[in-house]
Amino acid sequence: MNIRSYNHKDKQHILQLSARLSDIPFLEHRHPEQMQQKQLEMAQASIDENSDNIFVADEEGVFLGYIECRIEEDYFSKEKQVYISAIVVTAEGEGKGVGRQLMRFAETWAKEKGIKVLVLEVFSENQRAVQFYEHIGYSQEIVKMTKVIGG
Repeated sequence: MNIRSYNHKDKQHILQLSARLSDIPFLEHRHPEQMQQKQLEMAQASIDENSDNIFVADEEGVFLGYIECRIEEDYFSKEKQVYISAIVVTAEGEGKGVGRQLMRFAETWAKEKGIKVLVLEVFSENQRAVQFYEHIGYSQEIVKMTKVIGG
């Protein structure tokens, strides 16, 4: 498996793969169609604004997934951190270590930039992803609480 920088040929794969980010159970106030549309818009914005920090996993030219990293500043400490704004693996790439290798790549990328902390967000209902991140050493730090009230 190869992890490489994004190129324009990857655009359609990334846009199509954005739908997988919405293929999870959401709390009832989230509308699946709206979430899918927003994921598509975010993927397009990433390509337009941050393509230098998108990295693609492929094997013999077959697109298997991607990760997008951003360098941000921690609100509390003001230290730089790498924010993983997206990581998605194709159905064909699942169970083959693609996600793990993309995450390792992000760690190496951060180290090369002198950054020691990586952060990401995941919907709590996406238990498969939560378990994956915990398995590779991530810990929950902040929990966002939601309550829908009548309006």
